Amino acid sequence: MNNYQTIWRLALSLSCLLACISVGAQTSEKTSSLDHAKELWELALQAKGGRERINGIESIAFIRDYRPTVSVRMTAFPDKSFYWWGELDAKGTGVACEIKNYASGFGFNQVGIFPRKTYQDIRTDPAFQSTGSGELFKGEILRDNQLRFLLETRWQRPELLSAGKATIGGRSYDRVDVRIPGDTAASHAIFLDEKTHLPMRFQTCRDTKGTLTGSNWGTEFRSYKVIDGISLPTQISEIGSGRWDKIQIELNPEYEPKVFEREPDLRAGPFQWRKAGTIPPATQAVSSEQIESLTTAQISQYIRDLASPDDEVSKYARRELVTAGRQVIPALTEALKAGSPAHRFRSAVVILGIDNQNPAAMAALPEFLLDPQLGKADRQDAAFGLLRNERGIAVLIELLSHHDPFVRRCVVFAFDSLTERAEIPQQIETALPALRKLTRDKDEVIRGMAKEVLEQIGNRFKR
Repeated sequence: MNNYQTIWRLALSLSCLLACISVGAQTSEKTSSLDHAKELWELALQAKGGRERINGIESIAFIRDYRPTVSVRMTAFPDKSFYWWGELDAKGTGVACEIKNYASGFGFNQVGIFPRKTYQDIRTDPAFQSTGSGELFKGEILRDNQLRFLLETRWQRPELLSAGKATIGGRSYDRVDVRIPGDTAASHAIFLDEKTHLPMRFQTCRDTKGTLTGSNWGTEFRSYKVIDGISLPTQISEIGSGRWDKIQIELNPEYEPKVFEREPDLRAGPFQWRKAGTIPPATQAVSSEQIESLTTAQISQYIRDLASPDDEVSKYARRELVTAGRQVIPALTEALKAGSPAHRFRSAVVILGIDNQNPAAMAALPEFLLDPQLGKADRQDAAFGLLRNERGIAVLIELLSHHDPFVRRCVVFAFDSLTERAEIPQQIETALPALRKLTRDKDEVIRGMAKEVLEQIGNRFKR
């Protein structure tokens, strides 16, 4: 990513962030009552299964099965983690694999086609620390596998800070703010269901004052199930992802300790950490049979909520509609025909989240790209969306010569994204004359990006 690309994306991100801040999507009333925080925390622990059962957990595994792709993370408390992402039959290429052992210092990292790296001591290795993932990754292990899903373990008991009420997306929660001992840079907000007391949302605050913004990292939970006496979610949604993911959790899975001391066999798949001879639970692949039916009234309400000025309400509606699948496409297709540009664009985004080649939504994208009433980030996203098929790419090629420099910027950035794919479609060669012309454009950003795109095309096609 060059300087032009960085500046352009930062500008678009800033415009989105300012919009999020202006709507005030979240409200909360925190109290200084530590006693109230303790009371809510104990209720949450009891709802999870009780402190005694939780303290008996020594390892945990998370499995997301999207066959043919599978994501697995296994953590042996308090300081070892194995992560694997890729296709079940992968032969060592296109696989992400990480091993972190903070007890011995051993580390391993392989991401896709990039060279594998082995670290003798990740606690002090400058190369590992320069990736920016050293202590952050260790903190992620603690949050993901202890605080987020178990609240506490015998290795980690968070410090309670405050408690109060919170309203997010029109829904009311009990909120408890905590801090992981030793972490002075962040605090964490746990949002509890007011009736069941189970955690429904986890959010990290990048300060110790509990300040939440739309850019905070976090997770939502639903569809709890009792596993070995512990209540755990079977569906999670990373805040801002726009979808619910099904997750399978194993408590105290038996594992081979040596897996944390050596380079993994990338051809051995995501479960090579299991102890030989153990029988794992059956995995549950995501399927259309697990999708819940929505009523006509629910679908209509979610579509109306897409236009909400409350960012949390809009994101919630988008996620529920995408999760509902093809049953909502007819109503969303009607929503494409009327309403504000932003509402229509959000309807198109949801449709493409369900059916990424939907003709009606794809046909609407050029109009969104050219609409000055639509936000700049949305217009750029419309350009990226046109990369989905040959017809969309043909439209982008025509728009390389558009009179509006903003449109030309959006298009050239879309082509830059296209040239970063593993395979570049031969169709892009028809864009070469227009791209060469853009190297003499009056706009400096367009000139620079056109030159980069041409260089990438030349390198790939060896012209």
